[in-house]
Amino acid sequence: MGEQQFKHESYQDRGAVVNLLREILRGLERGTLRFADNNGEIVVNPEELMQLEIKVKKKEGKARIAFKLEWKDDAAEQQVEKDAFLKIEAVGQEETTGQEEAAGQDETAGQEEVGADRESMPE
Repeated sequence: MGEQQFKHESYQDRGAVVNLLREILRGLERGTLRFADNNGEIVVNPEELMQLEIKVKKKEGKARIAFKLEWKDDAAEQQVEKDAFLKIEAVGQEETTGQEEAAGQDETAGQEEVGADRESMPE
């Protein structure tokens, strides 16, 4: 099959973006993601091992966060990057929606640390 692409750009309020990101998380957990808009759709099946790239830029009056996930269809032969470390922490006032309370999250909610000590992932 040839190359398929999907691209979507639009202005969304923070709540809508949070809902879209939650749906991406659910798709990653389930192993299938479907992206669709008025211009087309694409379905992808993320492997267990993925390469993660996060770029954050901030300059006067503007900020940008870019996430990139990449995987190969046969990721079983790849290994996690040695000494990979990443910490992401939500700061500021927490809004409770009831879902967090129902899920029984504790004070570490909103924090993610990633670390591994295997060989690095080939390109």
